[in-house]
Amino acid sequence: MEMIIELCGWVGAILVLGAYFLISADKVKSDSISFQLLNVFGALTLIVYTYSREAYASVLVNSIWVLIGLKALTPILLKKAKKSAIIVKDATLEVAETVTEVAVDVVSEVIPDALQGKIEETIEETIEVVSTPIEASIKVKID
Repeated sequence: MEMIIELCGWVGAILVLGAYFLISADKVKSDSISFQLLNVFGALTLIVYTYSREAYASVLVNSIWVLIGLKALTPILLKKAKKSAIIVKDATLEVAETVTEVAVDVVSEVIPDALQGKIEETIEETIEVVSTPIEASIKVKID
């Protein structure tokens, strides 16, 4: 067990110092996921080490370090999730448009002219009804 605790201390020190080096050398940005994760995991492992050594001031500092890292990480991850949701929304709308076009093409080939307008209108209304809740649910998740 002692060896694991000692390893936590070394890993934590390497992670936190590595994050500091990377930011100082302009290799990462402060709003990058990698920088924040290096700090959070480094501080977490240092908490294990400093707690076992009864260095409670360091436990407190590293706990605050973790909280700061998690606070910084939250908007970064939310922004990434928002971008993903927008991509899904765009793909859903493209599929709906494609289905509409194919359905209209099929209708125009098979159905007599007198019924085509009404059927095309019904298909477009159906696609609208189906895609609106999808857009609304994505919008709610994004906002």
